[in-house]
Amino acid sequence: GTNDKSIDIIKGEKSKIKDKYILFLSGNRSEKNLLRFMIAFLKYKRENENDILLYVTGINEERKQTILKCKEINKSDVLEWVKFLGYVDDDVLDELYSSAQFIAYPSKSEGFGLPVQEAIIRGKPVLASYITAIPEVVDSTICYMNPFSIDSIVSGLKKMTPKELRRQKMAIGEKREIVFDRIEQCNKDFAFELTENEVQNENGRE
Repeated sequence: GTNDKSIDIIKGEKSKIKDKYILFLSGNRSEKNLLRFMIAFLKYKRENENDILLYVTGINEERKQTILKCKEINKSDVLEWVKFLGYVDDDVLDELYSSAQFIAYPSKSEGFGLPVQEAIIRGKPVLASYITAIPEVVDSTICYMNPFSIDSIVSGLKKMTPKELRRQKMAIGEKREIVFDRIEQCNKDFAFELTENEVQNENGRE
């Protein structure tokens, strides 16, 4: 489709991405809450004059068509303001992270979220769900939204001004070590929970 041209730009030499964009990763998985976020993003774009776009990775053609059929979504707005990228390799992903204005993570699930870790490691600002384990780990370093409320997501997007992006970059820089320790602990806890579940499942089978 016409919307896949952004991929070629990225595959070339370093940082050919000229767009200002928000990065949304793994849009194919329903717990990532893409549809609600897109509805909010389009509302935000209609209400605010700016040149920011939304880049979404991991979208297959079938999912893209489903989204475009959604009655709450204006197709021409999507084609103007949203770029769907397929499954991207690590080099392209790296480039997408480094050129993004910020990372959006409106996840509905309880985990900590790899995109948030990746963003923090790179010193990138984040707008994330308040319901996950993220607030425990990164605290007031980043900005939050309620992933179940379109209005809350729109408010979150409005908060991500150049001033807020600078604040987050500084805060991530200052709290980096504390946050890294918490991320590590969170990953250990998660690994431990997985093992515990496996043990319980094994015991249940006997």
